[in-house]
Amino acid sequence: MDNFKKTLILLAVALLTLAGCSVNDYKQLQLKSYDIASVTNFNYAKASVSAEVLLNVGVANPTRSQFILESLDAVLYKEDGSRFATAKSLEPAVILPYSDTLVPLRLDAALFNPMLTMLSGNIDIETMTADIDALVKTGAISKRIRKEKYPISNLAGKLPGKFDLNAK
Repeated sequence: MDNFKKTLILLAVALLTLAGCSVNDYKQLQLKSYDIASVTNFNYAKASVSAEVLLNVGVANPTRSQFILESLDAVLYKEDGSRFATAKSLEPAVILPYSDTLVPLRLDAALFNPMLTMLSGNIDIETMTADIDALVKTGAISKRIRKEKYPISNLAGKLPGKFDLNAK
């Protein structure tokens, strides 16, 4: 039985080595910019507005590993803890090895209480937080990344980007 366990461990180590990456290689990815390329398929409901959003995200991958963002789910909260918006990836996004490029990320996004938000006029991104759940794959390895109450300002304030209301 001990030989069987040793064989399984050696096999697991060999598979990880052949996969060509470490589980934590994703930490070397650098988010550099974002651009809202398009907003389509608007859907107006009673208390929300949803749309399909195409983000072009500038990502540098200095590793030899290809990463696939299999899924991304996020809920944004206002300062008072009320839900502001949700976003869910519609398809996987691929980040090639040794690359510095724009990666298209297609999201289904929903904004809650849009009229109240517009009337109040106070959308302070500095005080917003998000719950994020993402699944990243590379080779035979999957890594689930979960963040709760992550300050949006940590991400948005560091990324140059633009939001064009006239995007098609």
